[in-house]
Amino acid sequence: MFLSGVVRRSEERRRQRRRWAFFSNLLIKTLGAVCLAVVVIVSGCASDQPKYRYLAAVESDYPGYAKKESTAVFENQIMRLKARPLLAGEFKDQSPILNDLAAKEFIIIRLEIENLSPQSSLIFNPSYIALMTDSMDYFKPIDYTDMYDIVKEKDETGSSLRGLKGRFYDLTVTLMPGKSVGKLLIFKPLTEDADAAQLIIKNIYIGKEDVDLALPFVVKARPKEKKR
Repeated sequence: MFLSGVVRRSEERRRQRRRWAFFSNLLIKTLGAVCLAVVVIVSGCASDQPKYRYLAAVESDYPGYAKKESTAVFENQIMRLKARPLLAGEFKDQSPILNDLAAKEFIIIRLEIENLSPQSSLIFNPSYIALMTDSMDYFKPIDYTDMYDIVKEKDETGSSLRGLKGRFYDLTVTLMPGKSVGKLLIFKPLTEDADAAQLIIKNIYIGKEDVDLALPFVVKARPKEKKR
């Protein structure tokens, strides 16, 4: 009788251990599924978060080209050119219009040109510039008339543009030897499938020289800032 009771208690303990193991495994699997669901939900929320897309300079073996931080630089014996994409927020204290355009992903590039020639003038016409992407986008720079068309819905008189006059390239520029200029190029937003772009600049005349350039950029994205 004593041995029979011991056997029954031993079998009962084994059944309890099996039940505990079953429920422990079930609990672990349930918690794992819950954690996975949370990760999926969080990842989904992160991927659905609106992105702010912008251009950034990249490395290239293009002759005369160099990337210096966020600026694309081209230089030869007769000229130096710097192109830096500007981001939303850089115009907050300067121009509400430009800040609004940048926030809407208009491409704004500060282009600086310096004439290094000792004796020849440099002639630059912004109508020979284009922004091209790997998704077949082709944009010409926005001129003053285009800017008026963009803002006229909120400002019929165009008075808000008065402070922009002379700040972006609109007309042909002539630089004497040793002189430089720095203004803005403004382009419409890129299409969503664009991953890379080139700033094409043709027919920069310096004396008898005619310079054509292609400055490379990559399209990057970051979470959009929430409006306060």
